[in-house]
Amino acid sequence: MRTTSIAIVVVLALACAAAADDGPRVATKLDASLAVGPLPADDVFDRLDASIGATMWHRLHAGLGGALGTGGQASFLGEAYGEVGLWLHASANVDLLIGWRLGRARLTIHDMPVNATMTASLFEVRLRLRPRVDLVVAPFTITGYYSGLWAFLAGPSVGVAVPW
Repeated sequence: MRTTSIAIVVVLALACAAAADDGPRVATKLDASLAVGPLPADDVFDRLDASIGATMWHRLHAGLGGALGTGGQASFLGEAYGEVGLWLHASANVDLLIGWRLGRARLTIHDMPVNATMTASLFEVRLRLRPRVDLVVAPFTITGYYSGLWAFLAGPSVGVAVPW
């Protein structure tokens, strides 16, 4: 009975947000990250991400993005991904996005190209600095690459988002 009550409250909360929705909100984001990972050794990777995403019903997030980076023995790291998530609104100026990214990556390690499937956790805190500028902080992101074997990168990122 308790589980049913919780489910009803969640559905009503989402329905109230949907009823007050005045259309999707679109934002672009640019962030930089430092990640540590075993690709091919425990090294630091610099990565620059750019994405565009839409928020529907004040909760559901969907976006597309890409990243470029380098580090360690990898002279090139390129990613293209889609992302989905759920917005949690802590206050009028603080939002939390929880979700996943899924896409493809291309790495060049010792001049040998490697194509991999990539997946990443999406955990972002957005702090509204001005009406059209948000500070984006991802305290810890784990990115996995699969090309016969798994390899992982993990680290923080910081950036700026501009809602349209």
